[in-house]
Amino acid sequence: MTAASFAIYIDESGDEGFCFGKGSSDWFVLSAAVVRKANEIETVKLVDAVRARLGKEPKKPLHFRDLKHEQRLPFVEEIARRPLRLVNVLVHKPSLKEPEKFQER
Repeated sequence: MTAASFAIYIDESGDEGFCFGKGSSDWFVLSAAVVRKANEIETVKLVDAVRARLGKEPKKPLHFRDLKHEQRLPFVEEIARRPLRLVNVLVHKPSLKEPEKFQER
């Protein structure tokens, strides 16, 4: 029996800063989309399908934050139909007891 191979797409949102009220975000989010290699091409075409459905240019980056609510719904519907899993880690930075440990390299 061979082990399954996966492709993982990772992205982050937020920033590493701790200057709340002066530009730093309260949240740091790390997300990953995990897909079997056998389904990778189909999953990559997801963004192309959403772009076409929304009438967006093929080469322009598609950022969820830039979409209106009614444009986000088709995106979420397409993701829900795909054979993939999403993993998210959310860190509420103001709740960290020792933020200095996260500022070290």
